[in-house]
Amino acid sequence: MTWVVGNNIDPKRDTVFVEGPVDILDHAAPILGYGSKFGIDATRKWPSEGFEREWPGAIVMDEKTKNYIDSIWKNLGI
Repeated sequence: MTWVVGNNIDPKRDTVFVEGPVDILDHAAPILGYGSKFGIDATRKWPSEGFEREWPGAIVMDEKTKNYIDSIWKNLGI
């Protein structure tokens, strides 16, 4: 879920870049067989990781909103 990744990470703490061997079919690599990877940790954080605040629950739409969106979905053009 893009929302989870966008809202549940601290870029400094939860991302990592590494360089090294990559699949030879990775056409984005600057050198055949060697490139970089980007890791994102969007999991719930624990006090042992230095996170002291309460972790928020997932946002859930109420039935009225779900029914409304369902009724207009085909008109949205997405």
